[in-house]
Amino acid sequence: MYKFSESSLDTLYTVYGPLQALVISVLSNSPHDFGIPDTGGKRTSEEQNKLFKKNWSKLDGYSKKSYHQTGMAIDIFVYDEHGVCYKCKDKYNDIADIFFNKFDEMKAIGIFPKKSYLRWGNDWNKNGIPVDLDPDEHFQDLPHFELRNIT
Repeated sequence: MYKFSESSLDTLYTVYGPLQALVISVLSNSPHDFGIPDTGGKRTSEEQNKLFKKNWSKLDGYSKKSYHQTGMAIDIFVYDEHGVCYKCKDKYNDIADIFFNKFDEMKAIGIFPKKSYLRWGNDWNKNGIPVDLDPDEHFQDLPHFELRNIT
């Protein structure tokens, strides 16, 4: 079983409480170790804009807000034998499956609202086709998970 570093926990604790519980459950059940980057939790508009200017986000934090700004999104990074691996698609796929399964389990017992759903940056509309022609799926963001329809 893997554990989060203090740095990952500090970032995790900035997001919505049930999302924290989901991420901890996913790591506890994951065959792959992963962490949370310093920018992977809740962000201010200024922090979001800095990532936008580095071309690390499509959202500027002002006219186009990120779910990170509401604490409803989390980014993770997967480790391989060399350290952080942003292109380990198989590992991200495995972890995403666990995210969706654990989310469904938690939703079934009322931790998440009935109308809520989880989105992943490799298959934004959950149709099984990574970054397809859907206008909402114009870019790939393997580390990104976000909650929708929470309120």
